[in-house]
Amino acid sequence: MKIKIMVDTAADCSEAEYEKLDVEKLELPVTFDGDDEACGNAEEFWQKLLSGRMPRTSQPSPETLKTRFLQAKEENCPLILILISSALSATYQSAVNIKNEVDYDGIYVIDSQNATVGEKMLVTEACRLRDGGADAEEIAQKLEMLKPRIRVYACVDTLKYLAAGGRISKTAAGIGTLLNVKPLICVEDGLVKNYGKAIGFTLAANNIVQKFINDKISPDFPVIPIYSHTPDNCQAFLLKAKQKGAHTEGLVPFPIGATIASHIGPSAFGIAYVIED
Repeated sequence: MKIKIMVDTAADCSEAEYEKLDVEKLELPVTFDGDDEACGNAEEFWQKLLSGRMPRTSQPSPETLKTRFLQAKEENCPLILILISSALSATYQSAVNIKNEVDYDGIYVIDSQNATVGEKMLVTEACRLRDGGADAEEIAQKLEMLKPRIRVYACVDTLKYLAAGGRISKTAAGIGTLLNVKPLICVEDGLVKNYGKAIGFTLAANNIVQKFINDKISPDFPVIPIYSHTPDNCQAFLLKAKQKGAHTEGLVPFPIGATIASHIGPSAFGIAYVIED
């Protein structure tokens, strides 16, 4: 029986990708204070956030996970579940607890230690391995080996959204109040970390470009530029990278979805890639 792969919506897969990759979606609801229903689309999300309303992310219901796990057990079908970093959400621990309750060894719960395109890289690799004939245990093992090789570097306009969601300390967020200081963040050990700051867009972009140029990037995985809300900063970043000798031909800026955009706000830009083993 074909291995089933499921991923939460923090990975920012499009509806077309879910269908093309044959991957099941696990919704991580994003709501705004006063709203009963989850935000429907990107346009609605940004309209509310830019009006000053603060978004809130939440876990999928335990019933949803338990139903899917019991179905996999009943069908005796291997299931690989790839989730947003356990340091950013309790979804992973909830899934592990429910797996133990269901008591089915064919379920593999993967802590991506990442989010957005960093998480999606694991999804696409899992699908490639599955379609190439690998069994579920082998896929899980290879994903664990790939995780520490993923790099995500970004510049955010402010750290207030990360601080509001408790993903970074208010002390660290304080630098965002300084005039034209651009916080630089990365994902490390599953955590979003503020690794530096730069005065203005140019120095911020140059810092990330330098990391991009200095790393030994694996040609076996895509390089993905990322942005939140509008691509302008990301396009300018790619131009600077090209001017400094980085290979940017064919790179298309990718929009960060509502789950992670809730914590970084608008005007962010960056890049994700996999380094050589």
